[in-house]
Amino acid sequence: MEGEDFSVQIMAFEETPDGLKLDWESFVGYSDMEWSDFRRLRPDTPKLFRVRVVPDDYYNYEFRNPKEFACYRLTPLSGPIIYGYVRHDSPTGREMDKENLSRKLEYMPMVLRLRYPTGAESDNQVEIVEMVNPNWLIKD
Repeated sequence: MEGEDFSVQIMAFEETPDGLKLDWESFVGYSDMEWSDFRRLRPDTPKLFRVRVVPDDYYNYEFRNPKEFACYRLTPLSGPIIYGYVRHDSPTGREMDKENLSRKLEYMPMVLRLRYPTGAESDNQVEIVEMVNPNWLIKD
């Protein structure tokens, strides 16, 4: 679907006995909490988010070392960017790297669990704890 600003929004449908049903959670980018609240509250327990993921090279504060962390620019459907970091040698880091190399898209829609480091210095840098799904759909 194309929006008023000519942006493209992907719509996922599921075949049910009652016919096709729109996957509302993926369509609206449903997450555990509002993006603005996440930045303001800086929870250090993981929260689930549907975000657009783009590899980046911004390293600062708790995530200074590009040899230790991969950096990704994370954006929800609406809201400012946050930089997400994952250890290169972690299962999640290897999985995200594989998705990045195989997809070569403008951005990768993913469901991620994110958290702030305890006592985070910045409100726009988080740890990527888990890649829940390599797209915005979550099957129960």
